[in-house]
Amino acid sequence: MREVWKAVRGQIAHALKRGNVGTEIATVERDLFGELAQLWLATDGVAITQITKSRHRDYHTCTLIAFAGDYAKCVEYLPTLEKFGKAEGCSRFVILGRRGWRRRLMGYKEPYIIMEKAL
Repeated sequence: MREVWKAVRGQIAHALKRGNVGTEIATVERDLFGELAQLWLATDGVAITQITKSRHRDYHTCTLIAFAGDYAKCVEYLPTLEKFGKAEGCSRFVILGRRGWRRRLMGYKEPYIIMEKAL
């Protein structure tokens, strides 16, 4: 896995930076090698997902942390990632990313926003 990660790390780092959701590449790397996140490879892209349990509610969420590659192909891969989340006991699938995703993904809603202020 380390060799594969070396080959795709730069793509994921770029996607994280471009998506501007605040996730650092070092965190993704730590979670991958700690078996807390999943690495997905496809012919036209690479993705990172993570399954988390809600602290305050009784459900699991599968989150697409990053996708690097051809956006059109990403849309084709989403059903596979969603099925994985469901098979792992998740009742929600969340995508972290840029606003442009919202305009393109049917069936997804924006239940809340995140606001940030530098101090």
